[in-house]
This record gives sequence, C-alpha cells and structure tokens, in this order.
Amino acid sequence: MAETLDTLGGKIDALTKRFDGVDKRLDGVDKRLDQVQSTLGVKIDAVEALAKLAVERLDDVLKKDVGNSLAHARLDARIDDHDLRILALEGRQPRT
Repeated sequence: MAETLDTLGGKIDALTKRFDGVDKRLDGVDKRLDQVQSTLGVKIDAVEALAKLAVERLDDVLKKDVGNSLAHARLDARIDDHDLRILALEGRQPRT
C-alpha cells in the first residue's frame, strides 16, 4: 500500500507530538534529579561536618589517653619505689 505524502506527514506529526511529550517528561525527570542532587549535597555536607567533629573528638580523647598513660607510668614508678623502701625497711632487723 503506497502511502501518500499527506499520510506520512500525519504520521510524522503524531511522532513529533509523542517526542514532545517524552521531552516534557524527561525535563521533569531532570528537574527532580537536580532536586535530589541538591538535597544529597546538603546531606553529604552535614555528614562531612559530623565526621570532622568526630575526628576532632577522637583526637582529643587520644591526647588525653596519652597524658593518662604518662601519669600512670609515673605513678607505677613511685609505687615501685615505695615498695622497695618498704622492703628495705622490713629487711632491717631491730637491734637489741
């Protein structure tokens, strides 16, 4: 069946309308993707800020732990010295 230029033109017009509808839908999808990207950007920035705070807090805790370890080592040394003094005193026999 031979198609005339008029029927082909009508089909092309129908396809053009369909493509216009698809373009409008894709524009809506693009807008939604832009919104999602913007929202994700804000949330990622918030998570990044929280991660930085957590790292800073961990650093503070680790510094405090180092200080506590040093103080503990000094206390252990003092206790060992004290124990040696006690042993030295206990080892002395009273003179009669």
